[in-house]
Amino acid sequence: MIEMKAYGRYDLQVKLWEGGMNEIDSFPIRQDLWVGPDTFVVRLTRDRDGTPVRYEDRGAVDGHGHIAGPSGYGGTIDGQLMKNGSVFLQATGGEADFVMLATQTGPDRYRCFRRLDVKEPTRVFGTDVGEGVYYVTTEDQLVASADEPPADVREPLAA
Repeated sequence: MIEMKAYGRYDLQVKLWEGGMNEIDSFPIRQDLWVGPDTFVVRLTRDRDGTPVRYEDRGAVDGHGHIAGPSGYGGTIDGQLMKNGSVFLQATGGEADFVMLATQTGPDRYRCFRRLDVKEPTRVFGTDVGEGVYYVTTEDQLVASADEPPADVREPLAA
């Protein structure tokens, strides 16, 4: 078991469903998470074939755990770090709106649930999707942890 710190790298097992609850994809992916003073960053860092993914939610965190900032789909996120270790995010605007709830299921594990309303064709966790409603679940396993993130995570993704 790895101790959770401000920065964590997670291996995710992703399942993607279309709105009619037909599973359309299932695959592993990698994610960086940095929750530091005034900072919240979620970056998908590796697609299933090893190529980089270009997605990042990056926000500010206030003294009460409220998260606000840009979403990786071009809109804005509004969320909350909960005292029980859970995370709630809602994003509006851009290519897709979404709601996400992450619940801690063990000292180094999370389970995340997402509902996305895709407004124009985009990529969801590296999978091309069209307009419509999609659901995503992930099982997240912490694989590396540090007090500080790598230098590249400190900087926003370049456009």
